[in-house]
Amino acid sequence: MTYYPWQEKNWLSITKDFNQLPNAWLFYGQTGIGKVDFAQAVAAALLCKTPHKNHHACGHCLSCHWFHKGNHPDFYIVTPTLPTIETDIVSRSLKKMPLIKMEAIQQMMNFASLSSHQGALRIVLIAPAETMTIAAANALLKILEEPAKTLLFLMVSHAKARLLPTIVSRCRQFPLSTPSYQCALDWLKKQPIDDAEAILALQSGSPLLNHETTYSTLHQTFIKILSQPTLIALLSIAEEMEQQKVPLALSLTWLAKWLFDLIAYQLSSTIRFHPHEKASLQKLVQWLNGSAIFACYDKIQAIRIGELQALSARTQLEALLMEYRRLFTLTKQADHAR
Repeated sequence: MTYYPWQEKNWLSITKDFNQLPNAWLFYGQTGIGKVDFAQAVAAALLCKTPHKNHHACGHCLSCHWFHKGNHPDFYIVTPTLPTIETDIVSRSLKKMPLIKMEAIQQMMNFASLSSHQGALRIVLIAPAETMTIAAANALLKILEEPAKTLLFLMVSHAKARLLPTIVSRCRQFPLSTPSYQCALDWLKKQPIDDAEAILALQSGSPLLNHETTYSTLHQTFIKILSQPTLIALLSIAEEMEQQKVPLALSLTWLAKWLFDLIAYQLSSTIRFHPHEKASLQKLVQWLNGSAIFACYDKIQAIRIGELQALSARTQLEALLMEYRRLFTLTKQADHAR
């Protein structure tokens, strides 16, 4: 398990504290920069029996073998979904925005109460920490208030402000570096993808949001329909996204980024996420109800924080797309459709 090129200084900094471990580390920063991978590299190094001089895990000892296979008896992962993390995006929920619930923390507490298999450190990784429910966070807080000496928590957050202040105060905070544009672009160009520049723009300079490319063809269709938002097309894309099991969180992200560029272009003629869609954005801005677009943003946020989770993903997406369509005057919208 390793980290990314832009995290070299982060690694040199954190390894200085390997001899004086906190009860909990909180790794935070922009989504898609490798925070979970970095935390796993820390865990692997601390559990390794024969680490290198630079503190990297050796990759050959029994502990490293267990870690690589995903069944280390002294390492436990708490996520909203399956205990496997490859990138910063650990959610694959379609019908609801995923949460770490009380039951997950209770199961972790069973692990925390056991003795170390190797007679040393036990490590718990929680990611994304801000997805814990209030009940789950309060249960975790009780453990952090009276931690076992051999238990270390590694918490990853994409939105530190959403964590309980009492949780944050009991962690040693560690901000992780966002790669420079050139560093991210150089890394992305080495990956098996096309048009690295466009992908990096769409991902706000974060090179690791692999889910953006998983549904790349569908995303292109989605943007094309947003450019020409007829009723039939909008309902059709919502149905197709359900059939292809696109996570609701991803649908919201796509729509939010498009709305951001509409606002940005209207206010300052700038485009952040969709530089290749300038012509479409320019046309739409002429018909845009500038004040209504913020209400649409509010709806996206309401879904993200779980206020409307009783509804299905498709129902929520269709409602948002209908609201998006109403952002533009009906007369000019009909002209555009023709």
